[in-house]
Formats: sequence, C-alpha cells, structure tokens
Amino acid sequence: MLGSGPHFDDRESFKVAESVLDVVRLRREEFADNDAVWEAFIDWRGGREREYLQQIRLGGKYVFYSVLQDLYRFAEERCRKNVARSVGERLARGLLERHLPDLLQSTVGQREALSDQIMWLLERFLTGASGEIYTLETEAVRQDDVLAVAMRYRHEAEMVDYLRRSGHNPQRAFADSLGVFHGATELLLERVVEGFTPEQFNTELHSLQGRCLIELKPSNRFHSENIIALLLDHVYRLRSRTESTAISTGVHVSAAMQAAWNTICKASTCDETVLLCGESGTGKSYHARWIHENSARRSGPFVEVGLTSDIGSDNFIQSNLFGHVRGAFTGSDGEKQGLFSLADGGTIFLDEIGDASPKLQAKLLRVIDSKSFRMLGGVDELSVDVRIIVATNRNLSAMVSGGTFREDLYYRLNVIEILLPPLRQRIEDLPALATGLFEKICRDANKLDKQLTDDALRSLCSCDWPGNIRELDNALRRAVAFCDKAEITSADLFAGLRRPASSGASSTPDGSVGGRIIDPAALRLAISAAPDSPESLSHQRRGHIDYARREYLRVLIEHYHGNLAEIAKHWDRSSENTLLKLVRQFDLEDELHAARKQKK
Repeated sequence: MLGSGPHFDDRESFKVAESVLDVVRLRREEFADNDAVWEAFIDWRGGREREYLQQIRLGGKYVFYSVLQDLYRFAEERCRKNVARSVGERLARGLLERHLPDLLQSTVGQREALSDQIMWLLERFLTGASGEIYTLETEAVRQDDVLAVAMRYRHEAEMVDYLRRSGHNPQRAFADSLGVFHGATELLLERVVEGFTPEQFNTELHSLQGRCLIELKPSNRFHSENIIALLLDHVYRLRSRTESTAISTGVHVSAAMQAAWNTICKASTCDETVLLCGESGTGKSYHARWIHENSARRSGPFVEVGLTSDIGSDNFIQSNLFGHVRGAFTGSDGEKQGLFSLADGGTIFLDEIGDASPKLQAKLLRVIDSKSFRMLGGVDELSVDVRIIVATNRNLSAMVSGGTFREDLYYRLNVIEILLPPLRQRIEDLPALATGLFEKICRDANKLDKQLTDDALRSLCSCDWPGNIRELDNALRRAVAFCDKAEITSADLFAGLRRPASSGASSTPDGSVGGRIIDPAALRLAISAAPDSPESLSHQRRGHIDYARREYLRVLIEHYHGNLAEIAKHWDRSSENTLLKLVRQFDLEDELHAARKQKK
C-alpha cells in the first residue's frame, strides 16, 4: 500500500524479502538461518534505520520497497549473481500452499480449454501476490494459444520519484521485480501444466513495462497428479509438526519398540543405508535424524527431502536433487547446487521413497552404486560422500512384485531395515508416552496445574490410534486447550478418537490407517474421474471435485482444532463466514463442533 509517508511498503514485500533471505541462506553455508542473513544485511547496509530493520522480522508486516532493493543488492553481492528469479521460485512455493483450494477448484474446468484454466488460475494467484505496488493484467493473445500477462507500477510517476530520492535506479528495480514474477510464474506453470518446458515462457522488458508470454502446445494438459501431490504433501507436513517432540518423550517398554530401538542404535554406529518403514505418524523422520546425530557424520549436514513435495517436471526434479549447470535450460542463468551436493559429508534423508518416479529411481540407483552423479546439463562426474536413509509407509516388496518399484534399487536400499511399529502394537509404551507428551504440552501452554487422571490414561490405552503418535498428541492438546478443570478425565478427551483397540483399523493404499489421512487414490478419482450419480450431493461423489475439497477442509478442521481464523490462512484467506457456509455445505458441522469441543 502507499504509506502515509514518502515510502512504498506492503505485506507482499515482506514475503519477497523472506524469499531473498531463503536464497542467500541456501547458497551460502555460513548462515545458520534467515535471522543470521538478516543481521548480516543490517551490518552491510550500515547504520541507516537499524532499529527499524531489527524490528521488521519480529513484526512480520511491512518492508519499505527501497529496503527491498538494498536487500537485492546485498544478495547479489553475496551470491555473485542476480537472484530475482530464484527469489520468485521460493515465493511461488508459498503461493502454491496458500492457494491449494484454488488449485482444486481449477480442476472443475477439466473440459474447458487449457488456456482458460491457466488464465483463471493466474488471475487468482497474481491478484494476491502483486500487492499494491504493481498492477498485473492477464490477456489472451488468440494466436497459437499464446497468453500474455502485462506488469507495471501502479503509481509509476510517484514510484520513479521515490526510488530516485532513495538512491535507486527505477529501471533496475522494476527489472528485479519482473525477474521475481518470471521465476514465480514459471514454477507455477511447471507444477500445473504437464509437458510444460521453460522454453514456452518468455519475458519482455521495456523500460518500466513488462510482459510475460506463455506459449501452449497441443500436448500440454492440466497436471492433476501434481495438484494431488501438492495437497498430500501439505497435509503430510501439517501432521508432521509435532512428530519429533512427541516421540522424544517416549519410553521403549514394548518388545516391538525395543527391537526397533536396538536396530536404530546399531545403525547409528555404522555407515550403511537404512530403510525406515512404518505407518504415518510413527516417527520415521525423527529417528532418521537421531541416527544421523548419533553417527560419525554428526558434524556434517542432515538434508531431508520429501519426495512427494518435489514432484514436478523432470528438469525440476533433477535440478533440485542433483543441481544444474548454467544454460541447462532456459532461465538457468547460473550454476545451482543440488541437495546431494549440500549433503556431502553428512546424511541425506529421502522421505516417501515409494513415491519416486521410475526415472528418479534409476538416477538414485546410480548415485548409490557409484557415489557420483552428473548435474543437469553437465558432463562431469561429481563425487559425493553421503549416507542415505530412506523412509516409506508403503510395502516396497509388494511394489517390486507389482512392477512399480525397481527390484535392484530395493535391494540397494534395504541394507538395514527398521520397522517402526504402530502405536496400537505398542500400547505398553502409551502411559509413559502420553504422560511425557502431556507434561510438555502443559509447559508450553503455561498450564502446569493440570493433571492427567488414571481414568484418562485407561481411556487413551483403549484406542487403536490410526494416526499414531501425531493423533495422540492432537488429542492431548485439545484436552489441555478446552478443559477448565485441573484434572483431565476420559470425559474431557476428544470423543471421536475413542475407538476400541480391537476395531481392526484398515490401511489405505498409501499405508495410512483408518482413512483419517487423505487417501491419494480417492483424491485421484475425485479430481480426474467424470461425475457420477448426478442425483447425489456433489461432496458425496468421489468423481466430483467437491469431494476432494471436502476432504482437505476436514483435515484443516482437525489440525487447527476448528479455529476458522487459522483455517482461512490455508483456504485462500476466506472469511470465517465463507468457511462456515462451506462447513454446512459439506456436512462438516459435527466435525467442527467436535474439533472445538465444548468446555465442560
């Protein structure tokens, strides 16, 4: 927005600034986190507005546009290259997460022209991402399916005067902004348009006017599989936030967990490849890090890669894991290190290995065999000293039999196999585990007066816990948040979670249990299949997009305990009234009330 003083600032500039810090941190090893990069920038900039700059990251609100230009120059100096496009790519990842409902909604138009789908999606994305400094206008150029997006300053004369007074070149500032827009749009198109290549996207710059041209080919189509992958990865990360703290409080009493723990301890003393197997929520990520931190490689980096989140074009996958050389593809204006290079001397953890594509499986096999790889577009063999730990909630042996996972790769990975048992098979551990979790939650919430009764513990032990430790953690958090009494009894626990241990939870195709985590197969059907039974409600038909939207909203309700303000941040910033209408439309009122759990 146009500030009350001689400054241009807006919240979007803050998000861009965070993306700049991300890029510098990833390219320069001396920075432990983004705060360290920001402190280095303050020192580099000198004494001007030092107090203001120190407060920016605490407030998380606005960044002056002139300060953003200084940050670009600082990043160029540290990285020795222009970083605008890379910043745009980082920014787009956040946009994709914020606009997941839009991505789902865009699949409704499967039978529309691809150009119309892309135009609708770009308008939705760009309106929210351009802030008040620029204006972005989309238009269809009806020649060979070429789409165009025009970009300019919203208040050009005032902006030129402002930039010159602050010592910046207006043309250079606009060129950086256009570069950010280029990188963000290109990554978006790579994710949602199957068969899209960087050569189909070009940017034209004319003084303070920019234009992006998108050329579509007959072979291009809307990439529904990527939309599914993005959604599933987001749900996975939502459910992973409390995993490490939850598991660290556990005691290994049960025979199943003792056996797993003995193998984990032995694995930390050697350098062999480890395969961690188990249902979602059993602690695969936590134990992978524990093995690294207790191994001889503990002083080296630990790089975690969620293969589901890295699904994209072949160029994108190869560039992310193995890096690329300058000129490998359009827009690759410099050399980029891949994650395998960043993990040199340490450990790389490949989560969800069962989701790896056949091409990626072949490349991983080569890295394991030769300890070397080629960067995208490169000819030189790069050696790497990396320990590989992989994890999956799928049955890889069955996938090998079914022809969807390479047998030779499976045997390379399965040197040390560790099966992490689900919580229902280690109920002996649950009292100590629940007590440790409960005490930590109370400390974090500053509610040290609360106690978990024996009755509550017996109730917890009677559940089958299809969501495993994550689900247990959520149940305890809800009870602590909503119970006013000092003692928490079984009646205060979330009733919807109390299922008899003998109920026999069933597994979904991705290895999750009980259907509480979104089923990828159901989502694929919901997004790609033709609508069935037109007489039924749309959200009850697996062949309708509303079914997938309902499942996503259900997960958000559960994760955020029915807090509509928090859910709105992941639902295109919708108002609470709009979300309430959706809750009623999708018959989720009972789930919402249960998540909130009335105070007793």
